[in-house]
Amino acid sequence: MYEQNKGFPVEPPGVATGKQVAIIGGGPAGLTAAYYLAKAGHKVTVFESLPFAGGMLKVGIPDYRLPADVLAAEIKAIEGMGVTIKTNTRFGKDVTFADLEKQGFSAVFIAVGAHADQKLGIPGEELKGVISGINYLRDVKLGQAADVKGKTVLVVGGGNVAIDSARSAVRNGAKEVHVVYRHRKEDMPAFADEIIEAEHESVNFTLMTAPVSVQGAGGMVTGLECQESVPGDFDKSGRRRPVPVEGSNFVIPADVVIAAIGQNVQLDGITDAGVQTARGLVAVDPASMATNIPYIFAGGDCASGPDTAIGAIAQGKKAAAAIDKYLGGTGAVVEPRALTRKISGEIIEEKMAREVATCLPVAERRSFAEVENGFTREQAIAEATRCLRCDVK
Repeated sequence: MYEQNKGFPVEPPGVATGKQVAIIGGGPAGLTAAYYLAKAGHKVTVFESLPFAGGMLKVGIPDYRLPADVLAAEIKAIEGMGVTIKTNTRFGKDVTFADLEKQGFSAVFIAVGAHADQKLGIPGEELKGVISGINYLRDVKLGQAADVKGKTVLVVGGGNVAIDSARSAVRNGAKEVHVVYRHRKEDMPAFADEIIEAEHESVNFTLMTAPVSVQGAGGMVTGLECQESVPGDFDKSGRRRPVPVEGSNFVIPADVVIAAIGQNVQLDGITDAGVQTARGLVAVDPASMATNIPYIFAGGDCASGPDTAIGAIAQGKKAAAAIDKYLGGTGAVVEPRALTRKISGEIIEEKMAREVATCLPVAERRSFAEVENGFTREQAIAEATRCLRCDVK
């Protein structure tokens, strides 16, 4: 298991190129690009609107999944390479493309993430007690989350934000937590193991059910009116379209309703330089993450829509390579390594199941302590042998 208190070794930056790169957004895409660009020798400054770096890794993923000290150690290592992180700096307000040009930046990487919540779009949404999932997770991290202790909480949605909100509500003392989702459980975009752990933690699931209106009294939430559905034809994503059942409306009593049906990208200031957008996202060349403006690149959720952290990290790395090449470098931000593989005995092709990490007992999960304990040495070796590269010595 990773020894969290030791931090990460600080790598030296590459030979200075004299070029400056501005990164808008200090989340996984932005920090990844900053790391690789610093290794390539460029002077990197990250502009972050929040009081701290980390983006969704910091405010969107609860501590029980990603302990704060691990993230802090990684960010500290990136800063140790000479990367400057300016927090409380909102793009379009505190800094603009014109400002960056005056300050001598040769390239810009937009990595603002998707932090704006999607509304439910139903009557009663303005009642006190209706909050957004993304805001709830952020406020939990900031220590100012809505009080759910002893209350019944309904979470609308089936993605990771919904499941994280539900599991966080459990840890914050909710009496009951229900997830309401309009499709089947197998259609949920949330990670399957997170759904399973939520069930272990007594989160209830009401499926094939769509919200119709938020019920209230005296300006406060009292429940959620819902309508049952049955599976219909398959849509383009392979899920069955829910078909509403007439006359099936019912109300689930609730004190708090958390809306977690998706996030949007805030493009404030981004289109000022003529950066093109499509469907509310920054339009990029998927091969290079370049926008229609030669010196501006973009990646992460602002270019792909809400995705996984590893997806954002991959785009940050891809963008760093393209930016390095644009600035006159080779574009090879990762040193090539010769791979050798020790093979002993007969090679037998077989399908091996994934190893399952041990978890914190359910009875001990009323805090934000990390749930997954990681692999034992034997499990790590067994898991490494499942792939073609991970166990290379």
